[in-house]
Amino acid sequence: MLTKLTSEPTLAQLWLEIFFNSQTKVTKGTEGSVVMAMARGTAKLAQKSLVEAARQEAYLFIDEATGPALDQAAPLYSLPGGRLGSLPATTAVRLVAEVGTTYLAGLTFTGPHGKVFELQDTVRIGAYGFNYGRVRALEAGSQTNVGGLTLTRISQAPAGHQFCINELPAAGGRDAEEDDSFRARIKGALGLYARGTLQKLEQVMMLQNPNVLRLVHLGSDRTGQTTMAVLSQNGASFTALELGRLLQAVTPFLTYTELRPDGLGGVGLRLRNIDFWPVDVSLRAELHPGADPDRVRAELAARLQALLDYRYWQQGQRVEWDDLLQAAKSTPGMRYIPDQHFYPRRDAPVPRNRLPILRGFALLDLNGQLLVDAAEQLVPYFYPGPTADFSELQSVLPTLTS
Repeated sequence: MLTKLTSEPTLAQLWLEIFFNSQTKVTKGTEGSVVMAMARGTAKLAQKSLVEAARQEAYLFIDEATGPALDQAAPLYSLPGGRLGSLPATTAVRLVAEVGTTYLAGLTFTGPHGKVFELQDTVRIGAYGFNYGRVRALEAGSQTNVGGLTLTRISQAPAGHQFCINELPAAGGRDAEEDDSFRARIKGALGLYARGTLQKLEQVMMLQNPNVLRLVHLGSDRTGQTTMAVLSQNGASFTALELGRLLQAVTPFLTYTELRPDGLGGVGLRLRNIDFWPVDVSLRAELHPGADPDRVRAELAARLQALLDYRYWQQGQRVEWDDLLQAAKSTPGMRYIPDQHFYPRRDAPVPRNRLPILRGFALLDLNGQLLVDAAEQLVPYFYPGPTADFSELQSVLPTLTS
């Protein structure tokens, strides 16, 4: 902020110094005197002027604006509609079952919180006896950001089902668009009037579906159609119906080449969901005496999710294992983390046109067993092998389809 807000006493003292230095007849001002009253009255007016100047500044320099100031700045940047609405949370669920078991898209999961999540894509259990599936809450709002290890019940479980759990907290649920996303959208608002650009299509899609974050240009497919991936705000996949509606919304704004006018109403643009690149993290740890494993697990998961936030990921970045390790070591409640048992064990480049997303997460004790609370709700035998370390599954995890 260019305008520096100053307290009333500081402004009053500044007024007194200027007043005393400008004449010689009055040399002090005491409480209750006319001079002090003038100083405080002038300081109050000056303070109000500074506050108003800062408010107007926020409209012009939106990097400094927050809350209501951003709401009032949006129309000045020609952004229609204001903040986007609520969104449901998403997360990954670990599915353990007999080989060949199939979980159909649409199955629902719940837990003690009562929030219901729906499986987005069909998941098949391969030779290793487990897989991961993405789930999305059926209702919207920040209350759907449920904690980890809470989605343990499934409706209409298929034959062969043994166990399900969300190793990570659900994330992405919101009541209204947060300041950072809203600010970024305000900055790109002029793209709504830039015909033939990605920004134009993104802005039109956001008006159609508030869960759209941005488009990624993937090039052309074998038929010559331009292919673009749509990235969501909360990590959820768009259904075929939702993608169809988005394509219909942007069709009037496509260029002549993209329309491919052939008399049949064909459109030379294909929309698809972004391909995520899953990241799995496991670590052995010794906690400080008295530390709550649930709180440590939740805080660590939040730090890892922030470090791998796909919304701000840039093409060419790598997943740095030492950054993940440092985030774990700096988590409150952590006493000791042996490096040799931390997974992943090396840096990993994220493939082009893919984005990282945290999928699996296991917090273990120094013996390689799952750290649980006093209720011991997690049963370690659902994790194959003598320990629950992901390092024992390092040849398996990359082959999972989720």
